Amino acid sequence: MVNQTSNASAYSANCKAVAKVFVETSRNGAEFDQPISMDELVKRTGLSKEDVKKGIADLGDDKILYQGDDQPIAPHAELFAIFDSFWEAWDPADDALTLAKAMIKDSAFPTDPAQISDRMAWEARRLNPAMTYLLDHHFANAHDSDKGAPLIYNLLVKTAETKQFVSNMATN
Repeated sequence: MVNQTSNASAYSANCKAVAKVFVETSRNGAEFDQPISMDELVKRTGLSKEDVKKGIADLGDDKILYQGDDQPIAPHAELFAIFDSFWEAWDPADDALTLAKAMIKDSAFPTDPAQISDRMAWEARRLNPAMTYLLDHHFANAHDSDKGAPLIYNLLVKTAETKQFVSNMATN
């Protein structure tokens, strides 16, 4: 298992409650996937509006887009790369390592995420957070998809850092 720098204790209960709603309602683990109104977040979390706002603030701008009470609140892709492991059957950090190993081991490994999805037998909901993990940690390069959902990238390329990531994890 990959040692994640973020664990459940690093986040407030309010933060985790808000993140859980997005993780559980996401279709693709993508940027702006399933925006939710403030009223709906209050209802789904069981928190007060003030506690939801605190949770959003704890998440920060890199994980969630908050524009005000009258605008839908939407996740950034990084939210899924961090929080999926708490409520899904997969861990994006572990998946990122599995993906990186495949990219390094197989010189014919595809760079097209649609082909990667087929090869790994992972739906977009699982693959997107794994790719985002690699990108957020600078372990690979990618190009954002201009096609939109379900895959958020249209190219994933290994780098020297991909090999270093795999090598470092082999020694841990």
